[in-house]
Amino acid sequence: MTTTQNDTALSISVDVLEEGGKTTVVCSPEVLAVSDRNSLIVFNLLNPDYEFPASGAIVFAQGAGEFPNSWYLDPAYVAVRDRRLTTGEYAYTATVQHRQTKEQHSVDPVIKNMNE
Repeated sequence: MTTTQNDTALSISVDVLEEGGKTTVVCSPEVLAVSDRNSLIVFNLLNPDYEFPASGAIVFAQGAGEFPNSWYLDPAYVAVRDRRLTTGEYAYTATVQHRQTKEQHSVDPVIKNMNE
């Protein structure tokens, strides 16, 4: 999936599954391939019982310079800018919290910056 200046943002759906007392956060796609520079990536939280925390919703393990801007748009949406200056795989942690209890859960997917 790629984007150009005339295209809409790239999207990652984030869902929270609760089964048998276990809570699992799932990102789709788990690996997002980006081939255009300065791509906007929007994270959309699907489960209405959860929200993104106001800070620290998306944290990159390394390569933070590739993702210099992030925005908390509202409890169900956050966004980052991918400069895509360097080819490689960038692991990140996506964190959500339960709206009432504020208990946090995370998952560690990947954004893969490709050559143009």
